[in-house]
Amino acid sequence: MRYALIILAFSIFSNSQAQLVVDLVDFASNPSKYNGRYIVLRGVFVTKTTGNTIALSGPRTLNPSSPTGALNPSSATINAGSPTTPTISSGPGGIATLNPATTPTPAATPTATTAPRPTPCTPPRNWEALTVEIPNYTGCFMLYNSMARTLPNGRRANADITIFVDTNVMHRIARVKLN
Repeated sequence: MRYALIILAFSIFSNSQAQLVVDLVDFASNPSKYNGRYIVLRGVFVTKTTGNTIALSGPRTLNPSSPTGALNPSSATINAGSPTTPTISSGPGGIATLNPATTPTPAATPTATTAPRPTPCTPPRNWEALTVEIPNYTGCFMLYNSMARTLPNGRRANADITIFVDTNVMHRIARVKLN
C-alpha cells in the first residue's frame, strides 16, 4: 500500500506542469530561452483565418517556396556530361585501363540550399495555424483542430494563451482563454 501511494504521488508530480507567465516583450526578445517549456502569454491578439473547408485531394505538390522545394526543384535539369564512349586500351601485363581523354566528365551537380521558412507556416495534419500578434515577433503558432473549432473564424480577439515553446519548428498552443 505504501508503494502504491509513492507511485501515485510520483505520477501526480511528474504530470504537473508549472506554467510561467511571461511578458510579451521578454518573449519577443529571446524566445529560445523558453524552449521546451509551457508558458502563458497574456494580452495577445489572436485571429483564426483558416476554416474547416480545407480538403486535399491527391498528392501534395512541392513549390519552390516550401522548405523542401529547394531540395527537389521540379524545373531543374541534370546534365549527363559529355556523351562520348570511353576507349579501353591494354596496359602492361594485359590489364585493361580506361583512356582518360575519352572518359565522360560528370556534370556539375547544383548545390542544394534550404529555402527560408515561409511566412505563412504550414500546419501538420489535424492542426491549424493561428495568427498571434506579438510586437516585434513573428513565429508559427499552431492549434489543434478540435480546439480551433471553438474559436470564431476571421475575428481578432484579445486572449491569454498557454503555449509549448519550440523555436525550431512551431509553437503549439495548449490553451486559449478569450478575454
